[in-house]
Amino acid sequence: MRARALCTALACLALAAQGTEGRLTYEASGRRVDFTVVGAGHRALVTLAPGPGPGDGKEARARLFVLTHTGPERLVVPGAEVLKEKAPAAWTVSHRADRRLLRTPEATFWCYTPGLVLPVRFRIDGEPWRLVSAELPPKMFVSTPE
Repeated sequence: MRARALCTALACLALAAQGTEGRLTYEASGRRVDFTVVGAGHRALVTLAPGPGPGDGKEARARLFVLTHTGPERLVVPGAEVLKEKAPAAWTVSHRADRRLLRTPEATFWCYTPGLVLPVRFRIDGEPWRLVSAELPPKMFVSTPE
């Protein structure tokens, strides 16, 4: 157990050393949750920094949902319905932004850069989550240990 805690601490330090590259803010049940986008060891990859503590676990589950449902459009949302609605101006990408929104039975996704999607509306344990604001680099998200 101590070895796992040490590995987690080292992973957190490694992520912190990568530097902040963006931010995502989601809202659930009237409260806002901020996620910091950090480098993930390669110039083309980013991840979400682990949260400050265990809290009630909702933030950790939302972080995991976002990381596991973000990635290449053809793999994450094959056959998704393209919505007429476009992504809000409060969601920005530093370059080559795409404004399309896609819907699947599980979630609504934003094509934040050509070929890559991010969940923007979804439910966890029946609770609706929605993206309020985003500042992203045009990079692919990868999962990291928390």
